[in-house]
Amino acid sequence: MNPELLTLAYDEATQEMWKHTRIRDRAQAIIAHELAEHQYEGDHELALIAGPETELPISQAAKELLSQMEKGWRLR
Repeated sequence: MNPELLTLAYDEATQEMWKHTRIRDRAQAIIAHELAEHQYEGDHELALIAGPETELPISQAAKELLSQMEKGWRLR
């Protein structure tokens, strides 16, 4: 939940979106991402791709955050 932890891994647009997204939506995005990471045996980059397409009932804001996380990932 701490936006400071995103500074090295994500671009500025993702960091800003994270800061301005409600905690509820952040939590939903985290849960969807972590589930995808589990399904893809810990592969973070595959989880970034799969996250926005989750079948979990998450908010549109959480899906948008997941999409931005995929676009803004720096450590490829």
